[in-house]
Order: sequence, then structure tokens, then C-alpha cells
Amino acid sequence: MKKKLLLSIILLSLCVAMCFSFASCTDNTNTETNSNLGDHKHAWNVLPEIAPTCTENGYTASKVCVVCGEFEIEQEVILALGHTEETIPKVAPTCKPGLTEGKKCSICNETLVKQEEIAPTLPHTYTDSNRCDICQYVSRKDLMYALDETTNTYCVISLDTYEGTDVVIPSTYNDKPVTSIGSSAFWGGTSLTSITIPNSVTSIGDYAFYHCRNLKSITIPDSIKSIGASAFYHCESLTSIVIPNSVISIGDNAFGYCDNLTNVELSDNIKIISTDAFKGCKSLTSIVIPNSVTSIGFSAFYYCSSLTSIVIPISVESIDWLAFLQCNSLTFYCEATSTPSGWDSDWNNSRPVYWYSENEPTTSGNYWHYVNGEVVVWE
Repeated sequence: MKKKLLLSIILLSLCVAMCFSFASCTDNTNTETNSNLGDHKHAWNVLPEIAPTCTENGYTASKVCVVCGEFEIEQEVILALGHTEETIPKVAPTCKPGLTEGKKCSICNETLVKQEEIAPTLPHTYTDSNRCDICQYVSRKDLMYALDETTNTYCVISLDTYEGTDVVIPSTYNDKPVTSIGSSAFWGGTSLTSITIPNSVTSIGDYAFYHCRNLKSITIPDSIKSIGASAFYHCESLTSIVIPNSVISIGDNAFGYCDNLTNVELSDNIKIISTDAFKGCKSLTSIVIPNSVTSIGFSAFYYCSSLTSIVIPISVESIDWLAFLQCNSLTFYCEATSTPSGWDSDWNNSRPVYWYSENEPTTSGNYWHYVNGEVVVWE
């Protein structure tokens, strides 16, 4: 960019000079004769120095004739300085999120290593008031709610310092219905072991139960239509979950790293199993993909190492890259007769795959069929 700017300055100077140089050069007392142009007198123009940056070269000052382009003082390149790395210290999490260590350039301030957020690890600390000594958060000994004035309904927004392990969300608050669980509402609620959600609630927000590591029991009512991203991320005490048919969407990483989750019943109306939906569920042994599903996202079942078999219904049109990465015990039974064009070449991480054949095949390969509703391999 700087080199182009320098050339533009030279060319502009040459163009301007050509309009009057032959009339004015002869009057210039500080001139020299150039034999290539006959009785030519130089008209010198000084080009300023361009300082280098961390990533781009600079140039020394130079002196050039705007008539013939000859340099009296040659221009030289000044090499780019390169970044000067400066460490941004780690910020330990408390009742507020922390940050990982980062790096930036101390000269140009460009971020070299981005800091990542670390989830809060400690409860709020209170002494003589209901204001947290660390983050100044004002507490209540109850769930907290926010009123949506558009719908005249309430959303649960915080567990706060709720005393107890079993939470029952009321269907109404201040005589108005409670219809949603907000983003991060129960984030890090380590005391929470069970929760009852009323039929008035229709949505569970992003990160709603993020890292509620002692949550063992939750019943999702058939009023729920959507489950947000990372809603149950790292709820490592959950052992089973039933997602009712009312649910039509599940966000990315919704059940990621639920280490002890062994059984999942999916909604018959869900169309997409999203990115990382069950990533790291290493104890998962049973899951049925309903015929409503058309797409399985990137790393959706990454490291579900206890899964031994799964049936991919004929409805599935696309499977993204590495959807079953590190499922090292898994065998696939596909209702399709061969690989659909929408499936990524690395969808199955090289695990055994059987294709459906109603009749005993005459060609070599892995095939299966149903017998009384059960999967049977053609020998």
C-alpha cells in the first residue's frame, strides 16, 4: 500500500512538471545537464521518508527529478519491524467470568492471541448487605424474573442465591404467566440437583443450565418448542433426557459434555441435529434418530465413545464433516442404499457402514434389513 502511494506521488509530480518544466528548467540555478535529454536541467522533488510498521516496509527519503525521473538521492527500503509481543495476563474467574492469557503487539496493539472467557467458578459473596462484595450484584433469596411488556409475560432470568437444591418454577408470577427460561438463567448453579418446569414455559434460552454439574433430574414439558445453544452444556450428572415432540429446534452444543448421559429420546419433530449437539457425551449408549431429521451437523456426536450402533434414517439428506469423530465403537446402519451426495466424505470417521437392502444382495458389500422391526445383517 505504501509502495503504491510512493509511486503515485512520483507519477503525479512528473505529470505536473511536464506542463511547465521546459519553460522553467532553464531558469533553475541549481541544475545539472543530462546528456540523454540534450541540454536538460533537473527539477528536483524531495519525497519524504515513510516509516515502516510492524507488518509493512517503509522507505527512506529520496530526491528525484520530476522531468526525467533520475534520483539524486536513491530511495531505500526500510524493512517491517515485526510485532513486539506483549502478554495480557490471565484473569481468574470468581463470581464473574475470567479470561485466559492473551498476547498483543505492544507497538501496533494488534491482538496476537485472543483471550477466551472462563466461566464463573464461585458463588457471589455477601457480608452485611445483599450486594455482592466482588461484583456488586444485588441478590434476592428467590428466583429473579423479567417482564416482557410486549407479551405481558415473565421470563426467569436468574437462580441468584436461591436456597435449596430442588427448584420449582411457578407457572405464574405477579398474576402473569411465566413463559421462558432466559439466557444463562441458571448458569453455574452447582447446588441445583432437580428442576420442575411448568407447561406455561415454551423456550429454554442459550446457556440456561450451563455447567449445572449436579443437576440430575429435569423434565422438559411438552410445551417447550426450542432449546438454546449450550443450554445443558456440561451438566455432567444428567443420566437421561427426554425431548418431547413439541421441540422443533435444539441449539449448537446443547448437551455438550454431559459426561454421564446414557440415553436420549429425541423429538419426532426435530429436523436438524445441530453442530456439537451431543459432543463429548462419552457415556451415551442409546439414541434413536427420528425420521423427521434431515441434517446432522459438524461433530454432532463427537467422542460419543460408548455408542455401538446407530440407524441413520432415509430422511437424512446431509451429514456434516466429522459428525461421528472418535466414535470408535460405532457401527452404522443406513436406510439409504448407498451414500447420498449430501453426506461429507469424512462423516463416519472410517467406522463400519451397512446399507439397506430389502432383498438379499447379489453383490459384495455390507447390507442389512429389518426383521420384525429389528436390524439384521445380510450374511
